[in-house]
Amino acid sequence: MKLLKKNNMEVVEFLAEKMMKFKRQTKSIGVCKKGDCLAKYRESGKQKYESMMIAKVLSKPSKCGNCNNTQQVNEEGFFCSYCSECYCQTCMGYNLAYDMQEMDDLLKM
Repeated sequence: MKLLKKNNMEVVEFLAEKMMKFKRQTKSIGVCKKGDCLAKYRESGKQKYESMMIAKVLSKPSKCGNCNNTQQVNEEGFFCSYCSECYCQTCMGYNLAYDMQEMDDLLKM
């Protein structure tokens, strides 16, 4: 308990990040833009317990499937588990920029 109190801001930031990611995933932010992949994902029934996108650190430059920006080596990218299309953090909604209105809405739930 003392450790939690000592690191309370880190704990709050960690929980805020997890809450925002969960909200974005439940609102279907962070899914592949291809209709075939989305259909396969919904048919599989995995959406309740497994994410469609896989986070990986890039070992080679990769182009985002949504905005066409090139992501550099050692950046985190998100890959569709069905077609392996790469997406950047911004397009997936997983960027860690905190939206205060979004955080306020989460806390009211």
